[in-house]
Amino acid sequence: VIQASLIGIRAAVTGMIFAAAIIIAQTAELHWASIAIFTLSILALFRLHIDVAWIIPGAGLLGFLLY
Repeated sequence: VIQASLIGIRAAVTGMIFAAAIIIAQTAELHWASIAIFTLSILALFRLHIDVAWIIPGAGLLGFLLY
C-alpha cells in the first residue's frame, strides 16, 4: 500500500515539476543552461529512475553553479 501511494505521489510530483517548468519557460529568458538542467532532470527521472528528492537539489545546485 505504501509503495503504491509513493508511485502515485511520484507521478503527481512529476506533473507539478512539468507544470512549473512550463510556467517558468513562459516568463524566463531562454538560456542554454536552463534547457540542459531540464533535459538532465527529465532524463534522470525517467531513464535512470532517480528519486525526485535527489533531482530537485541537484538541479538547484547545477543552476547555482552555471548561473
